[in-house]
Amino acid sequence: MAAQEDNESHQQFPVASFAVPSRTELEERLVLALNTRDGQQSCAQDGADPYTRAVRYVEQHRIVEIFQNITSRIAYERPDDPLQFMLNEIEKVRKGQKLETLK
Repeated sequence: MAAQEDNESHQQFPVASFAVPSRTELEERLVLALNTRDGQQSCAQDGADPYTRAVRYVEQHRIVEIFQNITSRIAYERPDDPLQFMLNEIEKVRKGQKLETLK
């Protein structure tokens, strides 16, 4: 009985499944994220719309490429602590080191 109460007192978190979004889905998410409250997009000082600026920023910093690499390696290598694995890989990127690729 005590074990059952102990289990009930701990909140259970659902296991999240993360899939790398397609380019189309990523573009749709960026459009939604960049819309202002009234549904209008603001224009940047350089004349580019927020969506174009966001895509350019993500591409410039290779965000999708980096996370695709890390995600595929997590799925393939199955580290004991995937979050620590991600942190270690991101730290390598910050230090300018090259990420490994799947063999």
